[in-house]
Amino acid sequence: DNALLVDTDVSNVDPTWLTTKGDEFYQRGDIGSAINAYSEALNADGRMVETLLARAACYLDLREAERCHTDCMAALKQSDSIETRFETDEA
Repeated sequence: DNALLVDTDVSNVDPTWLTTKGDEFYQRGDIGSAINAYSEALNADGRMVETLLARAACYLDLREAERCHTDCMAALKQSDSIETRFETDEA
């Protein structure tokens, strides 16, 4: 149960706040709630590389290799996209 998210309309919540809550859940060992918080953050902003990696770590802890791999690959794609945009902006 997501005790910190009960009665919270997460559709209007800052994705950074949701990521922080996910980190708190993870540190307490509540992996399921951490995944939920990270997923909501990513629904709001799918470009959050650190959040993708945090959720991947959760999946790794649960031995869900395919989901972990999917998030890691999405994070790599985002990193490549960010790097390409940065290099284009400097040119």
